[in-house]
Amino acid sequence: MVNREELKGQWDSVKDQLMSHWRELSEKDFAQAGGTPSQLIGTIQKKTGATWNEIESFIANLVKESRSKAQQAGGLADRYGDEAGQLVKVGYEQLATVAQEYSKKVTRTVQRRPVESLALAFGVGLLAGAAVLLSSRRR
Repeated sequence: MVNREELKGQWDSVKDQLMSHWRELSEKDFAQAGGTPSQLIGTIQKKTGATWNEIESFIANLVKESRSKAQQAGGLADRYGDEAGQLVKVGYEQLATVAQEYSKKVTRTVQRRPVESLALAFGVGLLAGAAVLLSSRRR
């Protein structure tokens, strides 16, 4: 027999499927059933005329299916999380490689043309300073 905790943990799903299977059941019936599996089965049995074993087996299968689906969802989440982690790692490695290549290119350019590089850096600094000054005046 399904225990109270198993039923409680999957109550919404189980209740919906019970109401779908036995259409004569209502929300009121579930409210009157109380909190134990035995009371629930007794209420369903009175309302539907189904046997105790039939109802008990049906509920046990619902709980088992719900538990299995939850485990499958957890497994998928783990798998996709691992795949996402691998994609982030690959992207980071590619970014690091590109950054190293640009760093080497900048170093070579500065070594070959130091005066032009210094003039460019000075000009960029002036433009950045002017942009900061203008933006602070607007506030």
